[in-house]
Amino acid sequence: MIFSFLGKGGVGKTTISSALALELSLHGRVALLSMDAIPMTHEIIREKVNNLDLYEYTEKDAQMEWKEKYGEEVYSLISSFFDLDRSIIDHISRAPGIADEFMFAKLLDLKDNYDYIVWDTAASSSTMYLLMLEREFYEHISNDIRFYLSIKDTVSKIMRKEANPMEILNKWKKLAQDVWDILSSDTLYFIVKTDDDLSYYQGDIIEKDLNSLGLTVKSHILNRSKGKYDAPIKIPEFSGSARDIVEFTRPFIRQILNDILNG
Repeated sequence: MIFSFLGKGGVGKTTISSALALELSLHGRVALLSMDAIPMTHEIIREKVNNLDLYEYTEKDAQMEWKEKYGEEVYSLISSFFDLDRSIIDHISRAPGIADEFMFAKLLDLKDNYDYIVWDTAASSSTMYLLMLEREFYEHISNDIRFYLSIKDTVSKIMRKEANPMEILNKWKKLAQDVWDILSSDTLYFIVKTDDDLSYYQGDIIEKDLNSLGLTVKSHILNRSKGKYDAPIKIPEFSGSARDIVEFTRPFIRQILNDILNG
């Protein structure tokens, strides 16, 4: 099961994610995955916690892993059509959106090794961009395969290559299907807001965007509540160190677990 927290920057997603990860570590093995551009989970949870592992995964990390996992396959596919050297792999890996399309594959990598994944997302605009990009990749990869089938007989160079482009495309199609399966059926989405108009406005936009992708919000969390707005889960304002705030937050986060783990 994957727990995902979305919201505008600064609403406390990392604090809430850390609090939930600590609580979940009492129930099973947990991966706390941060995809923030400047991850801070290691500063909040500095000590070793039983059953809890931290992963801070940025776009640069995704870019490097993309090259390792898919670079040769991309080269094999492209070189079936064009005579290019392997420097094209570096060029493609830096292209906008390329590594992003495979960023969610990190969830697949972790899923089989943990009972729970707590996903501390980046700011809402970045996360929604990734989700929409992944959805488009999922929907259009089949069209890409049909495109290949429509022209493969006219491309004689393919016959001279060891790589089978159809096998590569089918592998990517399965990856896209597996990723979208966990995003749509095995991930619980929570929108985090604070007690201000802009936060609430953005939260409503995020929920509409998720719904447009066929994804459903499990609940809303009002962080640093001052009494202006309401939400199913309200966490009062509290001052202290980052870790103090996490510990203060944990009892409120148990409400999420009680509702979910107890059915």
